[in-house]
Amino acid sequence: LTGLRIGIPLAVWREVFYREDTADNTEAKKKRFQRARSDLVKIGKLTVEDDVYFTGPSFPNIADQLGGGAND
Repeated sequence: LTGLRIGIPLAVWREVFYREDTADNTEAKKKRFQRARSDLVKIGKLTVEDDVYFTGPSFPNIADQLGGGAND
């Protein structure tokens, strides 16, 4: 499987998150960002490669699920 993947670098995502978050202070924003980032990766909504975040599972994982992985 091939296709265009669009990701967002961690530093850019963090900057936007902090700017839009309604927490009262930087420490609270930091905790909320870390929790959101971790949770989204954990449930498979985001993948990360070299501090760049992408939506959904990575292409190799999709290929493996469809039976077309690199090891076939």
